Amino acid sequence: MPLSPLVRARVGVAAIFLVNGMLLGSWAPQVPIVKTRLGLSDLELSAALLAMAIGAVVTMPFTSPLVARFGSAPVTRISAAAMALGLPLAALAPSYAFLLPACLLFGGGMGLSDVGMNTQAVEVETAWRRPIMSGLHAMFSVGGFLAAGAGGLALALTSPTVHALAAAAVALAIVALAGPMLLPGRPEGHGHGGLALPTGPVLVLSLLTFATFMAEGAMLDWTAVWLHEDRGASPALAAAGYSAFACGMAIGRFSGDAVRARTSAVPLVAVGAALAALALAAAVALAEPVAAIAALGVAGLGLSNVVPVLFTAAGKAPGQTAAGGVAAVATTGYLGILAGPPVIGWIAEHAGLSAAFAGLSAGCLAVALSARAAAPADRT
Repeated sequence: MPLSPLVRARVGVAAIFLVNGMLLGSWAPQVPIVKTRLGLSDLELSAALLAMAIGAVVTMPFTSPLVARFGSAPVTRISAAAMALGLPLAALAPSYAFLLPACLLFGGGMGLSDVGMNTQAVEVETAWRRPIMSGLHAMFSVGGFLAAGAGGLALALTSPTVHALAAAAVALAIVALAGPMLLPGRPEGHGHGGLALPTGPVLVLSLLTFATFMAEGAMLDWTAVWLHEDRGASPALAAAGYSAFACGMAIGRFSGDAVRARTSAVPLVAVGAALAALALAAAVALAEPVAAIAALGVAGLGLSNVVPVLFTAAGKAPGQTAAGGVAAVATTGYLGILAGPPVIGWIAEHAGLSAAFAGLSAGCLAVALSARAAAPADRT
């Protein structure tokens, strides 16, 4: 029995989320290999990774006019394919001069694809009439987890060249199968295609996304350092800090759609962000590293559904197209990821890492207190 167009669209957009996570997960184990092969210093590698982030942030605001003219489906298909092609270009770059533009291309495809697939997700969720966004974001996490693990195994058995080309080929094959399943969308014409700059309700949602992504980025880069230096955890135990956070987030996202079906967006964001704030405050107050790690897991659970709901709210906010709203919050969110680690480092330098983590708790509390901004997520 053939699937209905709406079911096909849900499967298709879930596959695109999976592919995006897979491509990032495939890039992660290639990074140290690229550094060694090209003889890069830490500063040169940082510049290449920054080029990737810049590519994403620069292209995101331009996704809105592209979606307005062509619809979210073709933009999502083409940008996901461009990201897949960018992976081997970056991973197999013959020189540093080639690596920088390759990272810009990879990041640019990532930025366009991120906005395109989230816009498509808003359209599918609206037509589905039930929450699906958290589950789609969970598929991104699954893709990253599986690809990173498979990449490590592949690199132990074969060459980096084979791994990069195989990962790109698998991604392109999935995009080719999933792309035709997407909802065609409704191009909105030239009149609605301005760059995605946040205004009005979307500006508030963008600030909340910035704060949430800042916390997520800080968890990735600083939890192991904090647990090791401030709580005396061994390096192996300290590594469990981000794992606990990521595990809590995965559990929350896989169950998030069911929770959202039973409650509205505002209390979900308010309770989730407040739980994260309390958990981070508890982690700072607890001297025992294992207890602090458990608190970080609770923080991941609390934050897990905040970003999916904020993306949905931005896509349904009045006065802006779905693509414009999603592009605005996505761009601001990525800026939060970029700003988080250095801001935490600056605070740590002057007041200590525990004070910096207390600041993240305060940021989550601010999100909880501003949760009313997420109300557009419940619009039909």
